[in-house]
Amino acid sequence: MFRTGRMKRFVERFAITPQTTVLDMGGGAFNWTLLPERPKVTILDVYDHGNKADWATYVVGDGCHTDFPDAAFDVVFSNSVIEHVGGIERQRQFAAECMRCGRGFFVQTPNKWFPVDTHTLMPFAHWLPQKAFRKLVRFSPRFVFFKTDPGDLADFSNMRLLGARDLKELFPGAAIIKERFCGITKSLIAVSAVPSPGQRSATAPAQTACDNAPADKDTTPRPR
Repeated sequence: MFRTGRMKRFVERFAITPQTTVLDMGGGAFNWTLLPERPKVTILDVYDHGNKADWATYVVGDGCHTDFPDAAFDVVFSNSVIEHVGGIERQRQFAAECMRCGRGFFVQTPNKWFPVDTHTLMPFAHWLPQKAFRKLVRFSPRFVFFKTDPGDLADFSNMRLLGARDLKELFPGAAIIKERFCGITKSLIAVSAVPSPGQRSATAPAQTACDNAPADKDTTPRPR
């Protein structure tokens, strides 16, 4: 429900067409299957995807340090990734790359102040000190009742969730869109101004070598 509405909002805000070039930072193919017409998508991730969509370009690299030129894409898109990239300095680097690589950006993250953490499915525990939260993660519904990826425990234990004020600081001048559930803000989206009509980016490179990919699973997206 949320993803479908989010993708519709993205398409409408940036007037996405099959000619629009989009960089998906830390994403995958699924979100783009929700659209009736797909743009020209480049997917950047720290891992090489095994099951690649034939309509997307895949690049292995670090979202905090890319080799793309300035404004290489019409829009940079990111869904539930920035909370996973590391501490505040790496989040600043990731945000800077989102703003630098595209003429527009659309960056979503779960709201830190929503009472249930959507990663672990634990209520209120993500408001505890980090040390206490890390001890509780392995006992969360996500790990007790569902099959998880091998790196999820370390990933969720070290994530840094963001509130609206944090996102505003990372993306100065951006509009902050609030997605609500039962009247409470569940997710936040930092959105740039819409680029001027008729000014498209140069064609995005088909392949880019990014040499600074970290060993940890910090830019792998999570379903929200």
